[in-house]
Amino acid sequence: MIRPFNIKCMLWFCTILLLAFSFPLQVLTMSPYPALLPYFLILVILLLDVSTNNYQISSLLNNCENKKTTKIVSLYLLLLLFNTGWQTAFGVISLYEGVTALVIYLLPVFFYWYFLKVATEQEIIWVLLAVSISGFLVGVFFAYDSYLKLAVGTISLYAQEASDYSVLRGLEKGFDVFTSRARTEHRSFGPLESRAVSASWIILGFIASLSLLPLKLKFLRRGIIVVFGLLLFLTLNFTAVVTFLVLILLFEFGGTSFLVGNFKEWFRQFIWFVLIGELVLYAVYFLAGDFMSEFLLTNIRYQINMLLGIGNYNSPLTLFSLIKDNFYIYYQNVQHYPHTLLLGDGFSSFGIPKSGDIGFIESMAKFGVPFFFIVVLGLVYSVLRAFKQVVSISEFGNNSCNDLMRLRFLQFSISVILMIFIAEGHYSVWKAKSILPIVFIVVALFSRYIYVQHRYQKP
Repeated sequence: MIRPFNIKCMLWFCTILLLAFSFPLQVLTMSPYPALLPYFLILVILLLDVSTNNYQISSLLNNCENKKTTKIVSLYLLLLLFNTGWQTAFGVISLYEGVTALVIYLLPVFFYWYFLKVATEQEIIWVLLAVSISGFLVGVFFAYDSYLKLAVGTISLYAQEASDYSVLRGLEKGFDVFTSRARTEHRSFGPLESRAVSASWIILGFIASLSLLPLKLKFLRRGIIVVFGLLLFLTLNFTAVVTFLVLILLFEFGGTSFLVGNFKEWFRQFIWFVLIGELVLYAVYFLAGDFMSEFLLTNIRYQINMLLGIGNYNSPLTLFSLIKDNFYIYYQNVQHYPHTLLLGDGFSSFGIPKSGDIGFIESMAKFGVPFFFIVVLGLVYSVLRAFKQVVSISEFGNNSCNDLMRLRFLQFSISVILMIFIAEGHYSVWKAKSILPIVFIVVALFSRYIYVQHRYQKP
């Protein structure tokens, strides 16, 4: 007999898969509606919970400090409903765009509520398993599509269909869309709606994979690092590569040992980092071939020079100039609509152009300055408190099952937020319909686990 609990785990596994691949399903059907399929499965999960009276609040939630996160989420909902409501009511945006904004930004809040109050740890593990598999599959296709474009000089059938769908959706919304997805001189977008979102899912798959593996399986964890590192370098996404390097240095190659003063262990792990890095680079060169490898190196040089403002690639763009230009656009918008400084543009096409080159400015415009800093400070506080627990358990814990489980969930949560923060320096990825629910899951995990009593001290 199949127990409802096991069915729920499988439903969550399928929900995350449908969430990750909602855009490819939209492309295949040439319709936006497959994006609703994950929420249909969630409705089934809710019905199972109701039928089995399975609403049991974790004892961890008795701590009143968890209410701080819920208040921020409630403020987010209020801001979303207010801005979308008045913009739709006054004809600033169409009814269709208003409904779309609610679907993308409102429905994911359910993930926060469920994983805060209802989800079991086994369900969380199944979610991580689905994220891991999804990220790996995204990475495999992304690397393959990059190889076809840059080494073979051909466009995959899916890339052409995805380009056609993006153009179609743009025309349906009343504006033209230029897409470089089906052009061989441009980098691949991967299977998802943008190369930034595709690369972010590879990162999600990577950190979920490490979260599922016991710390003692060092050889297998190093293998995961090599595989995902290879996929990320082949995708030519500089921001994702930087995120990957930060995360593995922090959690896998002596970051926690360095912070607690164990420099001998840190140095040993850093040697492993150098050796594995060389292995990945040699593998990339071998698989990519001369032309794609040269394209990759040229792209990395361009990104570094743009970041640092050095070199000459016949482009006046630098990171500083991009930030300055985007701030000026934001300043002009605030001059025309002063209320947006406090209440934000909202979650529609109103306000500054969306999908710009500097993510944090766009996020600040969406939320308004006060709420933007509330969210940032709240996440920074959660990350710091969670990291303190990760270091404590890693260095001084007693390796009990509960502590190791908490270590995995907190490490995953920290890594996701660091990925979001690093990405904000370029393109915002948190707002993607496949990533925002994962962010809400992470916020719920922070609320569940960072307020557990700190028990370990350095001997």
